[in-house]
Amino acid sequence: DPPRERVVLRGNIIINYTDPNQPFRGTLQGIGCFDGPYIDWVVENNLVVVDHWHGISLYGAFNSRIVNNTVVDPEWGSPGPAWIYISPHKDGTPSQGCLIRNNIAATITATGDTLQDHNYLLKSTDNLFIDPQQLDFHLRNGATQVINAGIATLAPLADLEGRARPLGSGVDLGCYELE
Repeated sequence: DPPRERVVLRGNIIINYTDPNQPFRGTLQGIGCFDGPYIDWVVENNLVVVDHWHGISLYGAFNSRIVNNTVVDPEWGSPGPAWIYISPHKDGTPSQGCLIRNNIAATITATGDTLQDHNYLLKSTDNLFIDPQQLDFHLRNGATQVINAGIATLAPLADLEGRARPLGSGVDLGCYELE
């Protein structure tokens, strides 16, 4: 029963499909938490590739943080694109004291007093990732809009694959640190 406290969702890879021609394929939500309250949650270093709005969604979050995640919609259509979202609880209670930092996603929205900083709003996957068609979302050399663009405060000390963070002059955005 709620509240759900001190949960850490770290280092997950959630991919809707690997074969675009898969028959009977449906839409998939990523990390969707709709029945809070969610207190002191940490959602970090996740790769979420889904064709639904809910890439990462917390409804009714308190003192929680969403840091260094990569959320991508392979379809760029409806439903979607995939987002990062901190919403009021379904009873209308506003989320409070949350942080969204160092993420990559098409849309990042938060209500209440959520601090949002050092995020990149993805407009396409061109020139940002190694090979998005082959589901390789490691950062491409020269993607200056996301490389060293984050800050270390409350960022994980390693990326999704265990590489130390930061490796350059700043933390890279998203779940992967460029080697």
